[in-house]
Amino acid sequence: MIDKLAQDCPVALAVSLHAPTDVLRDDLVPLNKKYPLSELLEACERYLQAAPRDFITMEYCMLQGVNDSPEQARQLAALVKNVKLPVKFNLIPFNPFPQSGLLCSAPKTVARICENPA
Repeated sequence: MIDKLAQDCPVALAVSLHAPTDVLRDDLVPLNKKYPLSELLEACERYLQAAPRDFITMEYCMLQGVNDSPEQARQLAALVKNVKLPVKFNLIPFNPFPQSGLLCSAPKTVARICENPA
């Protein structure tokens, strides 16, 4: 649908990424099972040809102990670097609710990723 969006209504694109690997993203974003990261990133590269900006925004909800390790930050940086995709990461604090069983990453964890992602 990203290709269709590029044809029909090219807008600044923000993608819900939330994980640097397919294994984790399959759990967090079930649609990843149908469209894995490689296909998503290829679609983003194609989208840039029609986009009003020269980058894609990647939304990344910070989940304590789930997707916020230093290794995952390195994987995230390598993911977009390997395809030479210009991106802006939007690190989003998770708004916890009891039924989720998830917590927001600590501010110091988010700051560490911002200061030294690779």
